[in-house]
Amino acid sequence: MLKLIKPLLILNTLFFITPTSSAWAKAETETTLKTSYQSFVPKNWKILEQVQGDLNQDGQADIALIIEDTNPDHFIVNAGLGTNVLNINERKLLVLLKQANGYQLAASNSTLPTEGDVESPCLADPLGESEALSIQKGVLKIHLHYWLSCGSWYVTNHIYAFRYQDRTFKLIGYDVNDFHRAQATSQREVLTL
Repeated sequence: MLKLIKPLLILNTLFFITPTSSAWAKAETETTLKTSYQSFVPKNWKILEQVQGDLNQDGQADIALIIEDTNPDHFIVNAGLGTNVLNINERKLLVLLKQANGYQLAASNSTLPTEGDVESPCLADPLGESEALSIQKGVLKIHLHYWLSCGSWYVTNHIYAFRYQDRTFKLIGYDVNDFHRAQATSQREVLTL
């Protein structure tokens, strides 16, 4: 069941980039301009992943960041299977467009999976197994890798592709690859929107 629920949850939550009235979506409407991208990282947060590339076709290097809170209260002792300590600190995706005098926050999302998962303590960090972000030919890709050390034979990779158009980011593609470790079989689905 986890295998089916997690991808659908992630797919739904990653629609943050398209205009919507849902509470989990946040397309930035304020023109927040800051001179450095580091200024968008709140105090006591750290940058986990950073990638540069031209997202809005203006010839400037835009930035996408994944940041994580460092609150020590969100490190939970795990007495069961999996790692001994689960880091359940919140993570956020920030998409910053380069302007002449700094960076503007274009989109944000705070529903990225945490490093640890209380419900699935055997789950490896979905952002930690490979590069979590990439920008290629103006397309922002978010890569999630699901691997459990116990409780599942599957290894699943998800890639979500977003393009900046009409002053917002739109989901233009989804690629999922399931590999069953015991049967050595795989299944791949690609959706182009």
